[in-house]
Amino acid sequence: MRVLAQACVAGLGIALLPQLIVKPIIAQGKPVRVLPTYRRASTDLGLQLVYTSRPPVPPAVAVFAEFPLETRGEAVTNPSQNHA
Repeated sequence: MRVLAQACVAGLGIALLPQLIVKPIIAQGKPVRVLPTYRRASTDLGLQLVYTSRPPVPPAVAVFAEFPLETRGEAVTNPSQNHA
């Protein structure tokens, strides 16, 4: 998650991050809070896996990405399949 925080500080996007990670960064005035009143409904941290969408995805990455989804019984979300 620290990498996501660094990416946000660098201006590469926005992210939902734990207060524990961003509190020191916010104290330095670096990030901009986009939704100051938003609070997650759940305390579950969830799982995020970020990797390149350029083919080919290495088999080890594909298996690593699918394993937690299969074991938790969650649906796989593949953004690359959403393009028409």
